[in-house]
Amino acid sequence: MLLKTFASSLPHHRTFRPTLLLTCTLRRNHPLKRTVLTSSHSNAATTTTDTMSADQDANNKPMIIYALPGSQYVFKVLAAIQNAPTPVPHYVHLVPFSEKERAKIIPSGKLLVPEMQIGTGPDRVIVSDSEAILEYLNKENIIPTLYPTPATHDLSKRVSTGTLAASVWYYNWCDKKGHAASMRRQFGEKAPWFIPWFVIDLLLKPQHAKFAGWVTQAMPGV
Repeated sequence: MLLKTFASSLPHHRTFRPTLLLTCTLRRNHPLKRTVLTSSHSNAATTTTDTMSADQDANNKPMIIYALPGSQYVFKVLAAIQNAPTPVPHYVHLVPFSEKERAKIIPSGKLLVPEMQIGTGPDRVIVSDSEAILEYLNKENIIPTLYPTPATHDLSKRVSTGTLAASVWYYNWCDKKGHAASMRRQFGEKAPWFIPWFVIDLLLKPQHAKFAGWVTQAMPGV
């Protein structure tokens, strides 16, 4: 499996430069053509997709992972898919940060990522939540060795909802230095240059309260 990911670096200053994410899986003699997803300084994400090779798309059931940059849950699912023993052809579709616009793109109409869609039309399969996606991939033998032992399955669930996840939330949203280096910087650099940082902080303030509540639930006493 050959995985190529090109992403623009995040500079310390805000610019107009768009980010580019290119993710594809290639097999020798059975190429999966490129899926290119770009997000500019606007809040939207656009997708340009070529078709898969005939054998990989024989049943017209492409796998699409709807993703939001910076999500540890998205990373968890993509790490499993892109490191599978047997290549798993898939597309990655970046969704906007705007909840209103995001709900128009995610197949279920909800806001949470990652969400996986397999196939198209009325018979498509939609799976939400990172752990549910991994369990589906394992159950359907798409990645049959994903949980080699019950202990690994339990560990995966703990990563999704336990202390590790809460630690990431704390760093991204509650710790001042962590927030400045992660979510504040990411959101700020995607905003137009003329929007001052204090406006970015005001827009992110409701998220602080939400994630602080989640951290408290997962790690009482923090």
